[in-house]
Amino acid sequence: MKKSILIGALAVMMLFAFTACEPQIAGVIPGGDSPVAKVTFVSANDPLREGTTPGMVNAVVDVIYKDGTSTNGVTAKMNVTSKIEPGTNVAPAVLSGEEGATSYLVSFEAATVTELAVDTENVELSIKDTSIDVATDNSKTMLNGIVVTATYSDGFVEVVDDWTSKWNAATRANVTGATISYLSGSAEVEFEIERTPAEKATITSLVATYNDDEEVVVGQSFDPALVEVVATYSDETTKTLTSSEYYLDKYTADFTSTTEVVFTVTLYEAVQSGSIKTAELSITPVADYITSFTAAQKMTDDEPSTTYIKGETAINVNQFDFTATSFAVQAVTEQNKTIASGVEIFDTPAKVPAGYPSNTLRVYFRLTADKDVTAYIDIPLAEKASE
Repeated sequence: MKKSILIGALAVMMLFAFTACEPQIAGVIPGGDSPVAKVTFVSANDPLREGTTPGMVNAVVDVIYKDGTSTNGVTAKMNVTSKIEPGTNVAPAVLSGEEGATSYLVSFEAATVTELAVDTENVELSIKDTSIDVATDNSKTMLNGIVVTATYSDGFVEVVDDWTSKWNAATRANVTGATISYLSGSAEVEFEIERTPAEKATITSLVATYNDDEEVVVGQSFDPALVEVVATYSDETTKTLTSSEYYLDKYTADFTSTTEVVFTVTLYEAVQSGSIKTAELSITPVADYITSFTAAQKMTDDEPSTTYIKGETAINVNQFDFTATSFAVQAVTEQNKTIASGVEIFDTPAKVPAGYPSNTLRVYFRLTADKDVTAYIDIPLAEKASE
């Protein structure tokens, strides 16, 4: 009996020794199953704070195996590649000694901002309105100079710059408040404000211009839509007025010469502010002139109207048509305009010479108003019929 008990006890001791010596963090057990059932995060040597993306982190974990055994304080490499959010986060981890082997998802809690301290000593607000427009005012710009310090749940403290702010919607009177936020932390701050009544800006100058893109040319008509009136105010702002905010002393005019034409621009009463109520618009048209032209024989039934016979036919300017191809000012809008007069012939015989050796004759033309602008054409010649 004692012998059997001794043998049984020995068997139990051998089983215990075998189990205790079995590697608890190893490769794959027979059958292909991993021995690890669960990996629990304990701590990390690197900070795990909200708003950060630390990358590879040295961590300590507890490991539970499928056979129910466990090992505490196992080192691991956690790869935190996503920005840490408040609350529970998950990252893959590889246990020490298993580099290149299976990774396990490990849950961990982020260190969050538990307190924001806001130092407003260097902030001065002077607002020229009776209240702050919480929908449009850039409070962070107006609060330039405050110092925001964040304290995290792991005890870490730092001064932060990328905080945000928002005016409280109920802000009125001589005290205003704002909410300062950074990550999951926020703080309320209040300021005493020296308010000065907003002064209405007045018009300090009024300038009217016409058709800035092109010269005004003799022969054109006035177009009120081309008038632009710009007001400058005492607060140094400018505004282009609409035609409903001013009126002209005349709305029609023909520019028949190069004489200056003056219009008066007057602000409607509702727009007036200050002493400046009118402006003058002065327009001096320029005389356009031809810079190039072409000549062509006049045609009748698609045939030249004049047959030039050697020794008989006289040559005169009325036998030709002339077209302006460009102008000094309106080089595009006035192209291909017919020239009715003002062209003369030069350096050309008055009659086709008898016995002229060629079957064509070059005829030269120039403008009488500008003899430097010339053109020419080669006309066909015919021999005199024999009797």
